[in-house]
Amino acid sequence: MMRTRLTYVPLEVADQFEDFIIERDPDTLWFSWHSLAEDDEKKISPRKVREMISQMGEDVMQSELMKDLIELASKPTALEAIKAAERAGYIEVEELPGRGKPKRLKLKE
Repeated sequence: MMRTRLTYVPLEVADQFEDFIIERDPDTLWFSWHSLAEDDEKKISPRKVREMISQMGEDVMQSELMKDLIELASKPTALEAIKAAERAGYIEVEELPGRGKPKRLKLKE
């Protein structure tokens, strides 16, 4: 049986941090710090991109994902969300040969 380990922070120290939540990677038991502001400031967060790719099958063409993202925001905003998800380490972007510079998006393990 695995036990949960909690770490307590004194209020004097906690006041120095901005608001945050702990985010659990759905495929592992790894927890990481996640800023609440990240999701509040963006129409499409990097985490949302990761969730959508996961629902579509972990290996998605960017053009297919863009169809869904454009329903939530503009094309430039959708493209920036994909780039932000890559920078955050949620996804890998593989450029494929072909007309129109097709890209395959994969969840990072």
